[in-house]
Amino acid sequence: MIISLAFIICFFGGPFILLGFFAYLWSRNKTERYKTVREYLNRGLPVPPELLRGQRAYAPPPVPASPHTYSYPAPTRRARSDLRRGITQTFVGLAVCIVFYLIWPDSRIWAWGLIPWIIGVGYIVAYFVEPEEEAAAQAPLPPIPTPGDSPTKPPSTIT
Repeated sequence: MIISLAFIICFFGGPFILLGFFAYLWSRNKTERYKTVREYLNRGLPVPPELLRGQRAYAPPPVPASPHTYSYPAPTRRARSDLRRGITQTFVGLAVCIVFYLIWPDSRIWAWGLIPWIIGVGYIVAYFVEPEEEAAAQAPLPPIPTPGDSPTKPPSTIT
């Protein structure tokens, strides 16, 4: 009786608990973003548009270009992750194949693991086939000027 009651509570209540957890995380993220905007405004700095749009990758704090103006560094692009996704998917597919084969050795249900495996192989192929033009577009950013640099001379480089 207790086991069946616990099963019913977990089965029907689990999705609501999970939904509540994700709603809490979303609310906390939004609250933190509002605190950050308030901090920018309290310091008298312009608020980056990425922060107002709610994008995940916020611009770093502004760097003073001169005593009276602030400039924001160009946003960086996220590194290519096709190789990471491909390796992950490939091994997930392999693990599903092995587990299903060990549980049901007489059936062909293990073949369901081939789906993520093939997707992973596709990601790996896409990583190596991608043209080099995108890699060139992800060139490193120019150095950020230090507070001692004047606006007329080029910023110092870190070596």
